[in-house]
Amino acid sequence: EWLDLDGNSISGTIPSQLGDISGLWYLSLRNNRLSGAIPAMLPRSRPSSSAPPANSRPIFDLRNNQLAYSNVEYICRGAGSAECFGVPPDGCSAFVEMQLSLTDPNKCVVCDDQTAGLVLVGVCILIGIVALAAFVRLVVRHPAALKRWVSTAAILINHAQTASIIASMRLEWPRSLVAIASALKLNMLMLPSASCFVGGEDSPFDTYAVSASSAILLLLLAPILVRHVALCRRRLDIADTAELVLSLIYSLLFTFGWSLVLEFVAYAVDDFERIFECEVESVGRTQHCVTGIPPAFFTVPVLGALLLVLLIRFFGNVLAFKRGVNSGVWRRPTNPCFACRSSERSQSFGRPIPPRRLERQVAYLVGRFARHAPRWQIEIWLRQLLILLLAYISDVVFVTTDNFDTAEETFDAVRYAIATVAIAVTLVFWRLHRRALPFAFRFQNALESCLYGATALFLTLAMVYTALPADPVALRVSVEASARSLPV
Repeated sequence: EWLDLDGNSISGTIPSQLGDISGLWYLSLRNNRLSGAIPAMLPRSRPSSSAPPANSRPIFDLRNNQLAYSNVEYICRGAGSAECFGVPPDGCSAFVEMQLSLTDPNKCVVCDDQTAGLVLVGVCILIGIVALAAFVRLVVRHPAALKRWVSTAAILINHAQTASIIASMRLEWPRSLVAIASALKLNMLMLPSASCFVGGEDSPFDTYAVSASSAILLLLLAPILVRHVALCRRRLDIADTAELVLSLIYSLLFTFGWSLVLEFVAYAVDDFERIFECEVESVGRTQHCVTGIPPAFFTVPVLGALLLVLLIRFFGNVLAFKRGVNSGVWRRPTNPCFACRSSERSQSFGRPIPPRRLERQVAYLVGRFARHAPRWQIEIWLRQLLILLLAYISDVVFVTTDNFDTAEETFDAVRYAIATVAIAVTLVFWRLHRRALPFAFRFQNALESCLYGATALFLTLAMVYTALPADPVALRVSVEASARSLPV
């Protein structure tokens, strides 16, 4: 009933006769040098009447071996399967040089020599840092370029990020398009062999989430720290510039940061039981339940809270600037509703601030637009958040319907509905843009309008592509059948 061969330096293949042992409900072969395929006969073992009630399935621990990647789907998944460790979805340590796939937790990917991949990732990160530094320098040292060149670049960046969000919805896309969209959204999950870069004892997504959230937190907290140090030393010009840089970095990382938070929420909801699984450890005569909470459960919530706080802060700054321009009341916002109050009551809210200081702080958020549309950055963020929520809903629906018999039909209906809502959201913001014409130059408004139309067309073509059968032969047969059914 219980066979524990942990750490015995056993080599060779796993004998298929183990499946003939009556009542074998626990088998541990971890920390050995076993090779070959996993025998398909292992699922014949079933728990006996003396097995603990919690173990309704046989348990096979195959971690830290050199097995061949085969028979995993048959043995460890599906009805009547065993509960396996070291194979997907638990991990891939049972196999040689393999890691759990980031995009499909039920598969392993081969990880042999990753030198070229690491060099490519390093070069991409270096290019990104240099580009960010150059963009920040342009905005800080050449404020006159905000309305023309910086604003035009921001239009292209924002719509590229919108397209990347749409490509992450659960529609069918060509693989090349998915790779391009993932690069635009800074989604390292879709890089070739990304699982090998973040693989290890922990879940690959946990490692990725910790790394990405820590990097974003570092980029956001650096200007906040500089601002506070400058305020302590009465260097108001440096403090205002740090606020400007913070708003710029926040805008560029807005889509990546919020998508990481929402992806982590979907991941935590899906794997909640596995993540908080209780492992019993014996200490003397007592037993303790030890729950290993991944570090991502600390860094990602902190990132989400910081993103929300900064969103509220920038919202208040923009509204305060708008009110100062319209009424001449220049006061530091104490809350986002500051600019919504009447002019008499607003005198008691917030400390006075020189107009030039507030204008410097919101230069990137306001200076890229025409004077009649200082709040347009808020509407851009609202558009991105709505589309991100739609992508998140499609992920949640895909996970929750995966275990139902009608999962495919239900999910098809839901993802078409979500894509339709995304088209509606795009058309609504397109209409708002046509009414506001928020940019200072006519070619910028025309470019923005064309990109809205391209986004709506992009979603429509994706729905058509999803509806097409995966097999071209099946498509040809269905078209020929439809042609024969037409009246002559």
